[in-house]
Amino acid sequence: MINYLSDPLFIWSVRDVMRRPLEWLLLTLTLALITALPGIALLLVQGLSDAAQILLADSPSLVIRKIAPTGWQPVPVTQGLTAIEEVPGVVRAYPRIWGVVAGPEGPLTVIGTRTRPGSDGSAGIFEPGRGEVLVGPGVTPGLQTGLLNLSGFSEENFKIVGLLERQTAIVSNDIVVMHPSDARDLLGLPVGYASDIAVDVNHADEETAIIPDLIEALPWTARITTRTESMAYYTGAYTRRGGIVMIAVIPALTALCVLVTATVRERLGRRFEVGLLKALGWTTADIVHYFMLRALFIGVPAVCLGMVGVYAAVFWPGVQWPGYLLFGWQGRAPGLYLSAGGSLLVLVQIAAITLVPFLVATLVPALKVATADTQALFEGSGI
Repeated sequence: MINYLSDPLFIWSVRDVMRRPLEWLLLTLTLALITALPGIALLLVQGLSDAAQILLADSPSLVIRKIAPTGWQPVPVTQGLTAIEEVPGVVRAYPRIWGVVAGPEGPLTVIGTRTRPGSDGSAGIFEPGRGEVLVGPGVTPGLQTGLLNLSGFSEENFKIVGLLERQTAIVSNDIVVMHPSDARDLLGLPVGYASDIAVDVNHADEETAIIPDLIEALPWTARITTRTESMAYYTGAYTRRGGIVMIAVIPALTALCVLVTATVRERLGRRFEVGLLKALGWTTADIVHYFMLRALFIGVPAVCLGMVGVYAAVFWPGVQWPGYLLFGWQGRAPGLYLSAGGSLLVLVQIAAITLVPFLVATLVPALKVATADTQALFEGSGI
């Protein structure tokens, strides 16, 4: 590394770059922006997809809902569990109570459960009593008291006894956890009925295999969703939204690329300087090497700067801009706490998307001018 930094060609290229600080700054900022704009979309899609897979990995293998021509209907718990548990391959089946009600600042999702999600997505023990609730990070900002007013089939005030961890905001931002009986009253569910029934199976391969048996066993028409389908839905949704962002920035990227190319070509177009270097004894390889070192000295720090900005914009704890920009979140968007696992490969791809074209745009005209005749270089520059 020390020998490389002491290379006369490298020192000369650095000196030449610093002779034109405005050109250096323009290229650096341009390349950083070219790296950041598509990089944010790619890295955010990667982070959200990984988060969805981690969260859904602990979700039920199958979710069974009762449907009718008028839409979803409450599931008769005893009848449903009796039929489901007779199907070979079912490990566990349990009813779930949940739905959407009106809150002080918009719709909220209520869940009737005695289980409080832990900060890592695992289950912890908590038993909200009647009239008590746990609320997500996006539920309480506008509240001036410790009471939460919810309106569904009935209207009631609930005492807030705890908050769900901010690290779970991606799924718990607008969630209200309450006693099952309170959730039934708000959602208008009769005793003995639930919103759906969750089913666990031994292996992921069995999810699809037992669906025909479940449909045949159930005494009513059902819609069955597998965990694999849910993962594909969320991953596809994030990818589509990221693709929309990429399409939106294409004109800006094109303009920035044209600017970079024009600046590089203008620098290489100073044929007199190249002719002078050849007249002083520089070989074709020296000149190409010089221009490539010059491009690397500008490009590598610029791309690194762009990647640092991308990484901070996506993985900074509690970032909220994706909810507003990509998902059109109404009200207070959830703060995201995404895992950076698997981001290294995406960052390498982002760097390659920017740096490789920049180096190619430098190499091609550099080869052309370096192989030209010295006298032609002087004549072409008006000497």
